[in-house]
Amino acid sequence: MPNPSTALRPLDPGCEAPIRLADLGRGEEVSIVDVAATGPVRERLLDLGFVPGTAIALVQRAPLGDPCVYALRGVQVCLRREEAARILVQRPCQPEPTRDPGRPTTRKVARSATAAGS
Repeated sequence: MPNPSTALRPLDPGCEAPIRLADLGRGEEVSIVDVAATGPVRERLLDLGFVPGTAIALVQRAPLGDPCVYALRGVQVCLRREEAARILVQRPCQPEPTRDPGRPTTRKVARSATAAGS
């Protein structure tokens, strides 16, 4: 079980902090970070495929918001909000823009008046 003080901190400095699966927006695809449940509930979730590193997306939410249908590993699984709140997920990291090392930087150089008139 994760340490509650560090459970929602970003795993990578370039990434957002993990969120609870229950807080996911419809159609969003994320990766499972941790299953913060214990005992039989944890075993059941792991057996259903809710393991760290697995891609998962919210497919449908019931009219009153509970339960929800999630797609993972080629199947759809329905979970109550209480169970989904015990699963930590993380959105994909956004890569930092990098400059192509083979491409020179362009710099504007001011021309002097004497050089322009010659």
